Amino acid sequence: MTWTSTMSSGYSSLEEDSEEFFFTARTSFFRKPPGKVTEKKDVEKERELRTEFSREEIRHKIEHYNCLTKDHLKMTLAQSGVYTGFIKVQMDLRRPVTVHGGQRGGTVQKEAFYLPRGVSNTLHISSNNTVREVIVALLNKFTVADNPAKYALYKRYRREEQAYVCKLADGEQPLFLRLVSGPDADTLSFVLREQQTGEVIMWDAFSIPELRNFLRILDKEEEEQREAIICRYNSYRHRLQDALWGRPGSVLSSPDVIALQLCFRQCSVKSRRTNPRRLSNMLSCGSLLVVLLAVSAGLYMLPSPIHPRPHILKGPPPELVGPLAVNNRLHNGRRLFSGELHGPESFTADENGHVYTGTVDGKLWRISPDDSLTLITQMGQNLPECGSSPDYEPLCGRPHGVRLDADGQLIVADSYLGLFSVDVKTGAKKLLLSNSEGADGVPFSFLNGLDISSQTGMIYFTDSSSRWGRRHVKLEVLELNSLGRLVSFDPQTQKVKVLLDSLFMPNGIVLSPDEDFLLLAETSVGRVLRFWLKGPKAGTKEVVMDNMIGYPDNIRLSDHGTFLVGITTPRFRRFLPPFLDMIAPYPAVKRFLAKVIPLTWYNLLLPRYALVLELGLDGELVGTLHDPEGRLTWAISDVFQHRGRTYLGNTELSFLPVLERWEN
Repeated sequence: MTWTSTMSSGYSSLEEDSEEFFFTARTSFFRKPPGKVTEKKDVEKERELRTEFSREEIRHKIEHYNCLTKDHLKMTLAQSGVYTGFIKVQMDLRRPVTVHGGQRGGTVQKEAFYLPRGVSNTLHISSNNTVREVIVALLNKFTVADNPAKYALYKRYRREEQAYVCKLADGEQPLFLRLVSGPDADTLSFVLREQQTGEVIMWDAFSIPELRNFLRILDKEEEEQREAIICRYNSYRHRLQDALWGRPGSVLSSPDVIALQLCFRQCSVKSRRTNPRRLSNMLSCGSLLVVLLAVSAGLYMLPSPIHPRPHILKGPPPELVGPLAVNNRLHNGRRLFSGELHGPESFTADENGHVYTGTVDGKLWRISPDDSLTLITQMGQNLPECGSSPDYEPLCGRPHGVRLDADGQLIVADSYLGLFSVDVKTGAKKLLLSNSEGADGVPFSFLNGLDISSQTGMIYFTDSSSRWGRRHVKLEVLELNSLGRLVSFDPQTQKVKVLLDSLFMPNGIVLSPDEDFLLLAETSVGRVLRFWLKGPKAGTKEVVMDNMIGYPDNIRLSDHGTFLVGITTPRFRRFLPPFLDMIAPYPAVKRFLAKVIPLTWYNLLLPRYALVLELGLDGELVGTLHDPEGRLTWAISDVFQHRGRTYLGNTELSFLPVLERWEN
């Protein structure tokens, strides 16, 4: 989030009569006694926080702050007197939040879930931004639909080995507090919590009999809740039994239940003519059927995380003949940086021969011509857990599309954090456009492909979904929604424009040599589009390739004037149709699979097969490169050629495959 307010940089101090509640490690939750005089040094410290500084004093404080900071999150003073910097806010929400989901039936769906407690988010703000604006930005970052008035920002600090938490007024400026306190998180940190509803109970004001009476009331309410739950489950158990035995009032009448009824009745008739041991076996069989039916009913009622719609593909996958014929052209390569680069997804290079890429742990790297590896920066927080699980990606960052602009700055599309400009020499990052800002009032959830016009400097990028983040990409593919967008960003005017919407997981993009059009991969439906930027067709799209042999990822220009398409997953027809082809027309099957199958299990369905498509400038297929056994690599995300070498990207593998020569 970047704020661009042009108001004056005056500091709004704490209200003298504002109510504050202090929570310490040594005391209970008591109201701060009014009028109580604290120690002299505390009073002086509070008075310092309420002081307005001159421009020169602010400049000295910023210089001192930048000397103390250790995480490169420095402050900058503008000519107008407004200064900008970073604050970290810890999320400490005890209740579930309501977030915007996808669209269904023309209306925006909302879902409730718990945000992980203890997660810290870094925001880039100015000295003009208030507490209320910071809260709104944090909620927008997580697409929270709740009223911002439900939340409050607290400052947490230490004095004499005690931890204090104090609610901030809506008009205060957090960056001023950060500047005065310095960069040390122990001195001052910010916490987002729910608003306190009602007065703080002063339990010491009650007598022992009154407190015991409260406990009796709580015990009674707990017992009533327990009895209500038992009653509800007993009622459902009776309805299941009614359904099995065909009693009136049954709410289940599916063919499966009818079959179970017949089975039970047959078992009942036979049980009258058999010995006690066989009767016991019959009863065990019946109990098992009841359990199975109960489990099936429970799974049916369990909400599904996805809302798919039927989708009919254009036809079966094409045959592996002609330009698609199987070959071994990807065998002649080698692996670099095994165990050092984890998921190098996309590439770009400068005129000195340096190649740049981003990995799954949120890091940006430079590969020198002598194949030495240098870390440039960490896109998000540099945590030890980065790269160990997709759950840490929103904190660590995940750079996808990378390109160099005309000034030699590395433009990065981070899936979770937004669009950045990175100095490749110092690693300094500048946020151009955050995911929470989005476009047309809709935040970004999954920034992906990227390309830059060499003629105008315009940045083109894709937001693969406004619903799912990168860590849930398998749900995105399974759901098969059309919530993706093609977006442009003008670095000069800061203008954001949606060029195309309602796309099926838009992924890689590439400008044509004349920049009169760009190609765009719709991964989840196996399709490539052409979007015209110039000429009589400007602003329109057309299908270049459909019903592809696999699901396309990035598209790049080759060094010999063609387009190279990395296929992340092939779509072969063997004994059975491809898995996604089979379930595409059946939303109920997709909902069920999303409920019961862990996301990691879908990796078992992915073949270890590498495939690259080569297209002419007209979009016609002119050749392919295969690695049928996955000897060199598989699941190719990018095909980048530079100085005679071809770099093959991927999203998960722990090495970088390269081809030293290109076989025609």
